[in-house]
Amino acid sequence: MWTVQNNLPEELQHQISLVYGTDVFPMEVRTILGEWIEKQPWSKIVTELCPETEALATALQQEFILKINSLAHTLDNNQLKYRLTQVAFSAQHRNPVDLASIIYYSLQKESRIISYAQSCLLDTKPPRPIQDSFQEINRDIQRIRKDLTETDEIIRQTFQDQEQLIVNYQDRQKTQTLLQNAQSNERAKIMKQLEIQENNLQTSTETLMKQRSELLDRLRECSNAINILMTKVLDTELANWHRGQQLLGNGVIYTGYTLDDIQDWCEALADFIWQNRLQIKRMQITCTNYSPNQYLTDSLYNLMDANTAMLNRLVKNTFVIEKQPPQVMKTNTRFTATVRLLVGCKLNLHLAPPNVSVHIISEHQAALLSNVADNSLSFIQNESAAGEILNNVGIMEYHAATTHLSVHFRNMQLKKIKRTEKKGTESVMDEKFALLFNSRFTISQEFGDMPVRIPCCVQTFSLPVVVIVHGNQEPHAHATITWDNAFAEQRRTSFIVPDKVPFYRVGEVLSQKFIANVGKGLSQDNLRFLAAKALRTNNVPDLNVLITWSQFSKEPLPDRNFTFWEWFYSILKITKEHLRPLWNDNLIHGFISRTETANILSQSSMGTFLLRFSDSEQGGLTVAWKGKSPDDNQAGCFMLQPFTAKDLSIRSLADRLNDLKNLTHLYPDTPKDMVFSKYYTPIGETTKTTTGYVKPVLVTCVPGLSAMSLESFPNTPQSSLQPHSPSDSNSMPFDSNQTSMDCTTVKQNGIHKTPPPPPPTSSPSSTSSSLITNNNNIASSADGQHHHHHSHHSHHHLHHQQHQQHHLNHHHHHHHQQQQQHHINNHNLNLNHHHHHHHHHHNNSSSSSSFEIMSFNNNNNNNNTIQDSNAASTTTSSLVPIDFSSDGFNF
Repeated sequence: MWTVQNNLPEELQHQISLVYGTDVFPMEVRTILGEWIEKQPWSKIVTELCPETEALATALQQEFILKINSLAHTLDNNQLKYRLTQVAFSAQHRNPVDLASIIYYSLQKESRIISYAQSCLLDTKPPRPIQDSFQEINRDIQRIRKDLTETDEIIRQTFQDQEQLIVNYQDRQKTQTLLQNAQSNERAKIMKQLEIQENNLQTSTETLMKQRSELLDRLRECSNAINILMTKVLDTELANWHRGQQLLGNGVIYTGYTLDDIQDWCEALADFIWQNRLQIKRMQITCTNYSPNQYLTDSLYNLMDANTAMLNRLVKNTFVIEKQPPQVMKTNTRFTATVRLLVGCKLNLHLAPPNVSVHIISEHQAALLSNVADNSLSFIQNESAAGEILNNVGIMEYHAATTHLSVHFRNMQLKKIKRTEKKGTESVMDEKFALLFNSRFTISQEFGDMPVRIPCCVQTFSLPVVVIVHGNQEPHAHATITWDNAFAEQRRTSFIVPDKVPFYRVGEVLSQKFIANVGKGLSQDNLRFLAAKALRTNNVPDLNVLITWSQFSKEPLPDRNFTFWEWFYSILKITKEHLRPLWNDNLIHGFISRTETANILSQSSMGTFLLRFSDSEQGGLTVAWKGKSPDDNQAGCFMLQPFTAKDLSIRSLADRLNDLKNLTHLYPDTPKDMVFSKYYTPIGETTKTTTGYVKPVLVTCVPGLSAMSLESFPNTPQSSLQPHSPSDSNSMPFDSNQTSMDCTTVKQNGIHKTPPPPPPTSSPSSTSSSLITNNNNIASSADGQHHHHHSHHSHHHLHHQQHQQHHLNHHHHHHHQQQQQHHINNHNLNLNHHHHHHHHHHNNSSSSSSFEIMSFNNNNNNNNTIQDSNAASTTTSSLVPIDFSSDGFNF
């Protein structure tokens, strides 16, 4: 950024030079340490005041000073060396957070100037605030300052003319006295002199009265100009900042003026109001001393009243919450907030900083408080607040580096809350509260021998807050806050929001949520899908159709036990935590129905897949692909049981896709490895340990996929379900109680307390002694007869349960165990040799299983649990099963 400013026009370079006028951050330091300064987290320190950021500020202060001193020692320019030494000394005696604030706000102002310059250089329309409001407000400030200065001069001149008029009046009085005592021969001369004096006095008086009238008009014009400017600043720019702060709760980035910009304008307004007040007061004194006029006197009193009203309005509106408390507030949980008075320094309040207290109030109380204004403090005392907040009183502090008068509440805690009676379908997560910040103080100003004392009471409300007591209430609470932040109208009564809005506005909110939390927003296709889902319809011709609050967050989706918002919120959460880079790279199709998925995949080549969010499971992502049924070798669309956040925390989505070798192309035709390979976990990272143990590798696999192979990592065993040839796929068994298989390297099978095998005498080609465990629960036949499995091995023997010792030099170890008409087929395969795939034949069944087995409900969720018959503990595989979705697949 600093390199850009060197190419700016001279006028803008001068503006930037004015930014760096402090003793701790001058232009020289900005130039020398430019690159280092721009890389530091100044924003975090300023916006997130806490012990951690204060420690960070201290560390950066020390590094800042060290760098300056180091540079000073290397310089030959004695003048610059002395300058840097003075900067280091000043920085050493600054509060670390104040130093960070000076640097941060200086960079912010520089950035705005550069942005404006770049927009002009590109011959594009500059941002509205800089082009229109910024320049307009600054022009108004310059004009009012000029008018007030001229008015001061006119008042001074008027005062001198009035003094001269008084002298002339006294001279006429003397002349009249001379005339009375004059001799007859002198009377003619004195009378002529008196006539001249009276004419001059009459002319001067008329001139003075005209000046007074013109001055009154000028004072009125200045007052009106100040009031108009204040309306622009408070009712437009400050209101926009408040609205931006509210939308920021939904993730919308605020691009308007900073609070420092607005403070600069408000401080200028405060100066103008005081100056205008002093001018009115001097005018009143002038009128009192000579020839008072009732109309003039009354007009000046009216102007003074208007001035007092402007001052009160400015003070009350500039008492703002700089850092809002959390809008979803959990009881007995620490939270913070910062309140700031933008004109505090101009009111000399930093000399005697006032207290600020905080109370939590209900929506009804907020409506009442809007009408009692100055009696807010007594109101809170007379009618108890809606809850109890610990550490709810603070004293404003003046920060000289930033000229901020503010109080930061660091350790507030909501101990209890009083709720109102609920009606109908209302829940506690629908009830909104607010924090009320208020303070009393006296505005004092000295105008020579004319002291001013104005008592003032200020208050401000936080954004609406929803109070929860448990984490499972959080999604619904966020729905309430999201709707309120998005659709609240400015200057609304209490917390009223519309009950229904066009869906396109809801779509903008949902898209902005994705932008803020993930990085990339939602497409029009995504929004049309979401509209159809939220409105419970298959056809949404127009996104202008209205959606109600109940449809958004109250009513469960058809055949589901969760609402539209709960479904969307869970998707946003898993995407933010586990899928962010994939979503931003457009690798996740996401919002698409099962039917449309089947339709588009049916036109694709075998092995094509896409990633979609589950309709039936909250926070689930499923893989849909085109493949062949192992039952009849027919092409179809298949869908895995959705991956949840827990699944993806165990093994990332990219690694799981890498495991599934039957998935070859991301829809429409992009080779999988071309787009996902950069997200695969490097091989070496998964096997490093510091304890001497070999870390196992968790690999995702699906039974019956002929294209499956486990080649994500070296020496990973091949699936025992892979047929010898394509023709073998039809004979693959499918267990009606298990639709997934866990593949993991293990050291020992806990079944029957089998002693550990002796060290293998493997051939030189073997590089791993890991075992693969495949546990399948085979369903019993209808007549209760047990099915026996026959394992066919090339060059090897079959071992039964009676054998107590495993022989790792054989290719397979197979033993049977009979349990309540179920057989558990456990294969311990020696990975030091190549193994052949085996076929299972079932009695009273066809040679190939029906593929409908893949669409039944997966009720056996514990297939990966191995029970030791002689031990009380249970050994569970560390890999969560990845099953077919319970709602089957579409052809």
